[in-house]
Amino acid sequence: HGLLDSATSWVINFPEQSLGFILADAGYDVWLGNMRGNHYPRAHVKYNPDHDEAFWDFSWDDMARDDLPSMIYYILNQTK
Repeated sequence: HGLLDSATSWVINFPEQSLGFILADAGYDVWLGNMRGNHYPRAHVKYNPDHDEAFWDFSWDDMARDDLPSMIYYILNQTK
């Protein structure tokens, strides 16, 4: 999906037009992840995204180094 977009972009159209639904209907295991910065991952144990600038203190490097491997690790563990 695009910059600052969410996983919703894979399923936002009608099911026959959305790649996420098309692949799931074809029998594939579809996982949709959301990186920091869009409206889904706004929960935090310490910071409020509406009031704490520290919530937004991350970079593309942080997401590539920490978030993406965590998502892949989670999926691999769930699908063993």
